[in-house]
Amino acid sequence: MRTHAGRFGVDPHRIALFGASAGGNLAALAALGAQEPLDRGSRVRAGVPWSGLMDLTTFYPGHRFVAAYLGCIPSACLPRYRAASPVDQVDRSDPPLLLVNGSTKIVPLAQAQGMARSLTAEHVPHELIVLPGSRHAGEYEQQA
Repeated sequence: MRTHAGRFGVDPHRIALFGASAGGNLAALAALGAQEPLDRGSRVRAGVPWSGLMDLTTFYPGHRFVAAYLGCIPSACLPRYRAASPVDQVDRSDPPLLLVNGSTKIVPLAQAQGMARSLTAEHVPHELIVLPGSRHAGEYEQQA
């Protein structure tokens, strides 16, 4: 995106990532994944994960789709689960995140709360918006 910003009419210094549900996990991973300045290379200025899984190691029990996504169960490949968990990727250089999650839903609120704690511990600016009810990701677009 940054390389072709002019072609797309995008300010290359103001790129953010948004994702909902599984896309929230991917947006958070991508936002947290590099070390260069926030306006260069693959870095972004902000991340907005809605209803994203932030700690796959604690979400696995009873959720076979996580094992299908990673190709194994946590006891067989815990490092893979940690690498796919944004909560384990947080460091002080990360961009601000806006976390949005429902209070009762398939992606437990504890996922977003744990991520908020990790961001706080590393002094990464963030906000956690908790919306009442069990709507998921794009279902609460107007309210968020």
